[in-house]
Amino acid sequence: MGLVGKKQTAGRFLGWIIVSIGLILTCLFDLFYLSDPFSILGIVIFIPFLIFSLKSQLEIFEKYSRLFTLIITFLVPIYGIIFHYYVSFSWDNLIKFSFVLLSEWALVFSWHYTLSIKKSQKVAQVVSFCLFVSVSALFKFDVFFGQFNYLNLIPVIIASVGFACNILSEYNMRKKGLMKYI
Repeated sequence: MGLVGKKQTAGRFLGWIIVSIGLILTCLFDLFYLSDPFSILGIVIFIPFLIFSLKSQLEIFEKYSRLFTLIITFLVPIYGIIFHYYVSFSWDNLIKFSFVLLSEWALVFSWHYTLSIKKSQKVAQVVSFCLFVSVSALFKFDVFFGQFNYLNLIPVIIASVGFACNILSEYNMRKKGLMKYI
């Protein structure tokens, strides 16, 4: 790989780092956005466990990765939402918690597939990032609750810059024949 390929690979890695910073900032800002202690506890437990199960090299996670992904992404949030409703009895908190969890889930999956060279995983990255941006734009900015929270815009912009950096680097690498999807 020549100098051009190394620069583009560095651009992909830089995009991954920027999306990682956006993920961390999203989690931190969401902890301040949610006012209910059970919502905060749900986010603090769910996101690190999701990242650990996706990135760990343990044999059980590799062997049963689809099962763990299914359990973590669908069943745990559903039980968390049901438990959250019975504890808080507030529809506003339940709606905020549900969509914050959905947007963080989408950003974690987009971050996980950022450096992938498989075409199906790249499609999953783009779809999950679009889901993150749309859910963030509609619900985390409090558009439906009558106000616009500009502070929640910062992590979305940072993650978008990282996503664009990664996609543009991959586009340039594919255009020059330095990278092909599997």
